[in-house]
Amino acid sequence: MYTKIIVCILFLHISSLAYAEQYKLAVYPSNDPAKLIVPMKILAKYMSQESGDQFTAVVTKDYAELSERVRNKSIQLAWINPINYIKMKSENPSLQYVATYMEKNNDTGQIIPYY
Repeated sequence: MYTKIIVCILFLHISSLAYAEQYKLAVYPSNDPAKLIVPMKILAKYMSQESGDQFTAVVTKDYAELSERVRNKSIQLAWINPINYIKMKSENPSLQYVATYMEKNNDTGQIIPYY
């Protein structure tokens, strides 16, 4: 599971990111928030170790809160699906796409985009 998270992620990059040293990495609960916070904390720890910056994991209560926090820039990175990225980008043109989450196909061994 850790390698799936580390391989690549779909998340947003807000324009102020280049100047910050502390980042909040957020996701909205597509399932049980208690299950999401564990891998998000692992990812935040990994990103902190690799970058030298401080990343904190956040699970918002719903998509509306995530969208609002992106809008008011209280989070710097968000893990979202392509449809929600398009919605957020139309509301906030300064958002930047950074990466696509990838998974290894068990049958072929290929690493392919999740969506």
